[in-house]
Amino acid sequence: MIHAEIMERCVQLGIITSAAFNPINWNVSMNFSNGTTLSSNLSDVLYASIIFHYKNFQGNSNWQHEIFDVTGYRQGIANNLSETHPYLDNYSNPFENNLNTGQIIPLTMEEYFDLISWGGLQGTAQYNSLSDLEKAKINQAFSQTQNHYNENCN
Repeated sequence: MIHAEIMERCVQLGIITSAAFNPINWNVSMNFSNGTTLSSNLSDVLYASIIFHYKNFQGNSNWQHEIFDVTGYRQGIANNLSETHPYLDNYSNPFENNLNTGQIIPLTMEEYFDLISWGGLQGTAQYNSLSDLEKAKINQAFSQTQNHYNENCN
């Protein structure tokens, strides 16, 4: 879904000026606004090029992480984690029983899922604007995840 969103944005912004597909040899080619033409049958190469051009257009090396909070994806991740949790939890030793084991800052399960959704977003403007307490809570949530979350989950 994110790949399709980036492709659509690149087309709308004029970063990708044209694309063509040859069904005989599965060759895909794209023309970019800076004059670059990319032709390949490897989707990974095309995707890497799209990301490169979009990143350069934005002028922000951390753009892909910035959009997670700005567009509401981070909250969606928190909601999905909360909804999936019952299917991953160890019923004989529920994670909620261990959530605050040995911790100074008590967390609710709702807070926990919100904090875990910050994973990978360190260094973004939104993360940097968090208070030291919020960052400590995030670190605590990740520590508790590593130490207690469904140790038998494969």
